[in-house]
Amino acid sequence: SLDNWLFRGQDHNKHINVKTIKNTIIRLRNKLGLDTNISAHTLRHCFATHALEDGVDPVIIQQLLGHKNFNTTAKYLHMTSKSLMGVKSPLDTYSSKK
Repeated sequence: SLDNWLFRGQDHNKHINVKTIKNTIIRLRNKLGLDTNISAHTLRHCFATHALEDGVDPVIIQQLLGHKNFNTTAKYLHMTSKSLMGVKSPLDTYSSKK
């Protein structure tokens, strides 16, 4: 249905064409001199990573990305230094008790 589309096409009864998104990203990437590996798929990875860093439940991220299998979503959930910094060591608890 129309309500499920993130981007509507010029014809508002249809979604935007995938090639339009791809070509827009390529054009912007070239104009800005960015890495040629940047693609629309990169945006999905960034979204998933930032959502995870912000504390969004990975199952919610799975639903937002539209994945049926969680293993597909897990490929998007890159561990970053920001998220790793928040992990507490069991040794921290032990040393604070002394």
